[in-house]
Amino acid sequence: MLPLARPVHHHPRLCPTAPWSSPPHARGARLRSRARALTLAARARPPRAEAGEAETDAGGTGATTTSGGSVLSFLCPLLKLLGGGDPSQERNDIVEAATSSLSSLARLPWGSSVSTNNENNVNPTASAPTLQLYEFEACPFCRRVREAMTELDLSAEVYPCPKGSLRHRDVVKKIGGKEQFPLLVDGSNGVTMYESGDIVKYLFRQYGEGKSPSFGLLESTILTGWVPTLLRAGRGMTLWNKAGVVPEDKLELFSFENNTYARIVREALCELEVPYILQNVGEGSSKMDLLQKISGSKKVPYLIDPNTGFQSGDHKKILSYLFQQYSTSGDYLFKLLLIGDSSVGKSCFLLRFADDSYVDSYISTIGVDFKIRTIEMDGKTIKLQIWDTAGQERFRTITSSYYRGAHGIIIVYDITDMESFNNVKEWMSEIDKYANDSVCKLLVGNKCDLAESRVVETAVAQAYADEIGIPFLETSAKDSINVEEAFLAIKSGSQAALERKASNLVQMKGQPIQQQQQQQQPQKSSCCSS
Repeated sequence: MLPLARPVHHHPRLCPTAPWSSPPHARGARLRSRARALTLAARARPPRAEAGEAETDAGGTGATTTSGGSVLSFLCPLLKLLGGGDPSQERNDIVEAATSSLSSLARLPWGSSVSTNNENNVNPTASAPTLQLYEFEACPFCRRVREAMTELDLSAEVYPCPKGSLRHRDVVKKIGGKEQFPLLVDGSNGVTMYESGDIVKYLFRQYGEGKSPSFGLLESTILTGWVPTLLRAGRGMTLWNKAGVVPEDKLELFSFENNTYARIVREALCELEVPYILQNVGEGSSKMDLLQKISGSKKVPYLIDPNTGFQSGDHKKILSYLFQQYSTSGDYLFKLLLIGDSSVGKSCFLLRFADDSYVDSYISTIGVDFKIRTIEMDGKTIKLQIWDTAGQERFRTITSSYYRGAHGIIIVYDITDMESFNNVKEWMSEIDKYANDSVCKLLVGNKCDLAESRVVETAVAQAYADEIGIPFLETSAKDSINVEEAFLAIKSGSQAALERKASNLVQMKGQPIQQQQQQQQPQKSSCCSS
């Protein structure tokens, strides 16, 4: 059984490490919070409800544990029956965009921008709170808290707690004694609390510099809070049946609550029960410049996975990645990299292997792309996750992070371009610098169909490969020569290395990890409370 995914007594970073480094004041606050994390957790306690903050106020916040829990208890099986099916399968883009857009429209006044009604605007970075939020995407009361965090420009560690949870719901019970959502843990002040209305008021009181919650934020949940849950057919409510892989480090998501496509990504993270750092970047956010620096754009969602180096602002690509990377299906998952100079044919090489197709027109890869191919071999289901990296110099700082965790690397040159062959030495230096010592390597001379234009002789390339001790093949993506053989050769070497390291493990993901054991019978609970 894997350990619990960083429960309350541990407060890891709220900002990522290099290459997307956090501001100096955030790093200092993070170190201070780590030093006192155990003490804070030990004295964490629910705050007293002050006058006017009782859960039976006019805003109807008591619904979190009464009518809210009852309604969602009824809706859960109904939405599961009428829902969109397996979340990992290809979706209807028009339906997805329409239902999520209508969900945004229903909550239009809240969760889109930072409060800017006066000169003393919220400044969360000054206090650098250590916030942890246990919730699930489909819960309207959890949504209310996330809306408040967007308006306050607050970041938080989010621990999704879908129905059927393997980890985080148990953590919630250990922290607060009951399975109720949302649950907020503020490590900076030693506070834990249930009840969405109280949480919103606490956040504004603590981090809003005297501001009150936006008009209608507390009162609106009963009226329109259910609309996104119904329109999205319960997405972000139930654990996917193939979920269970726990990332070593938390993912990081730049988002704001009421964004159409960020909602779809958060739903997937919830269904996979993958914890992540939520960086709220609503209109007017102090973190907008950081997002621009990292992604080159101010658009959300933008996901970063420090475990693999994956970064993307394309919600469809993010979904594909998440359901492949954090699925327990298959016996092995291998991360393979294609590197080499620009225009040597890496993308065509990948396309031929993954889709058995070829495109003659040249399109330069921007940053990094990836494809998945599943194969059956020796009675095992093997998923090859193949990353196509940009060869241009300006992308070197981006692609360097992708070496992390790679099992095999294919160095590609063009047999009609001597410079691309000469630069193989530089690419080998990149491997030595960033990749694991045990990574398998293969040298590939592509475009062997252009024999009349050849400038790199086969014997020369073979001699160099022998000198550095790696296998060598010549291929043609256009004529499908040796493409399959190249990938299977690098896979075989990677598999042998993995099996030597962990022959007694059932599941292997990137690096070998033990498969998460399913609970025999998860305790029954309503969606927001037990």
